[in-house]
Amino acid sequence: MAFSISINKLSDDGKFVLYEYGTTGKKFGKIKINKENGDTLLVEVAESDDSYVKAKRACMKLIKHWRNGEYPEQTYWAS
Repeated sequence: MAFSISINKLSDDGKFVLYEYGTTGKKFGKIKINKENGDTLLVEVAESDDSYVKAKRACMKLIKHWRNGEYPEQTYWAS
């Protein structure tokens, strides 16, 4: 199954960065990433992501950015 996931930064408090993720036209979910160790936390599940497939891929993308010391305003996952 091919899909695209938009990922947008909502806030950065110095310790955690909060992102929203999802598909255009649907209610976005929220993911928090710990800047110190790269741990991610699913705060809210996006609409139609009952199996967490989109959340897992969004987390993987955010961890890749974290490894590079990046906290982009916007990014995406496409497959």
